[in-house]
Amino acid sequence: MIYFAAVLLAVSWCAHGFAQPAKVLFFEAALSPADMIVSAEPTGYSKLVELLKSEGMLVASMSTGEITREKLKPYEIAVLHCSPERPLQNREVSALVWFVAQEGGSLFVHGGDSRIVNPLIEIFGISMDGSNLIDPSSSMEDDASGRRLILTNFSGASGFETEGVGSIGFYGGSPLVLSQDASAILLGDEDSYSEDGFYSIGSFPPVGAVAYLGPGLVLVKSDRAMLNNEHFEEYENSKWAREAFAQLVKAHATSLERNESILGLRSHISDLEKTVSEFSEKIAKYEGDLTVGYERTKGLQAELRAVEKDNEELGLKLNTVQAERDTLSKALSRYESADVRKMVAIFVGAVLIIAFFIGFSIGRWSLRSRA
Repeated sequence: MIYFAAVLLAVSWCAHGFAQPAKVLFFEAALSPADMIVSAEPTGYSKLVELLKSEGMLVASMSTGEITREKLKPYEIAVLHCSPERPLQNREVSALVWFVAQEGGSLFVHGGDSRIVNPLIEIFGISMDGSNLIDPSSSMEDDASGRRLILTNFSGASGFETEGVGSIGFYGGSPLVLSQDASAILLGDEDSYSEDGFYSIGSFPPVGAVAYLGPGLVLVKSDRAMLNNEHFEEYENSKWAREAFAQLVKAHATSLERNESILGLRSHISDLEKTVSEFSEKIAKYEGDLTVGYERTKGLQAELRAVEKDNEELGLKLNTVQAERDTLSKALSRYESADVRKMVAIFVGAVLIIAFFIGFSIGRWSLRSRA
């Protein structure tokens, strides 16, 4: 018994000792140095990085170059700090979707301009409204505009739990528009509304949401300032960050369990609908090919019938020519017989005798005329 316990302890120690730490990549192209994760300025994110490192994560920053599959592959989490001056290229969007859907990575879209991030997050059923969230009753003490709020409405219905977090700051941003494939995790309360009127009072506008695609996960949060150095330690912002990144880390490990639960149903249905759509396209192509083949067959059959008709006409003409040839052959054979040759010889001899007598008579008449 003691030996068995020792073996279990050794296995457990080895598993812990050789466990690979989660690797996080921040994409910060075109950002000001003061706004990057290495910056200790109020707008920087060095405190967030310190928290992640204290949780055993490896953190890297990518401030130049293009997002590619090769660059994303070593990481479990990719965080987008999108600059309003740096749109995502189509190739980069494709690489990020591959990272989530194929590699099972976790993608955290941390704020940004709706024009920049929507082409990416709309693929996952999420988009930014573009206006501001307003809530005068939940605004911070130093804010009279109702745009800087204290959020207390959390939802764990999506399976993305931030346990023990009671309130976080919201320092300005847009509500999110969600499809049925996305789930809200942060919401305004009953009197929150959007500035452009898309969300009215009582609609509980979402400002944070998750969506699952294959084994991967996408987390979108419209307020970036909550996690910068200036606000990181206010309310329970740092605690929310710890819980959120913990969920991002384990998203891939729990993908099988998630897919076997109700949370994976929509993803499976979406996959099935995609498969059905692909088969429908193939069937439509096959039907088109069959139609073309059928029309071609009809054309060939018509051509064959025309050729057969021409063949029949040629056969009739051939028979006529053969009959005429036989008639001529019979006539020629009559002219070639011995009796015909004798008759021809006698006729020719008679003609020659007549011609001789005529010539003789003319000669005698000429002599008498001269005498």
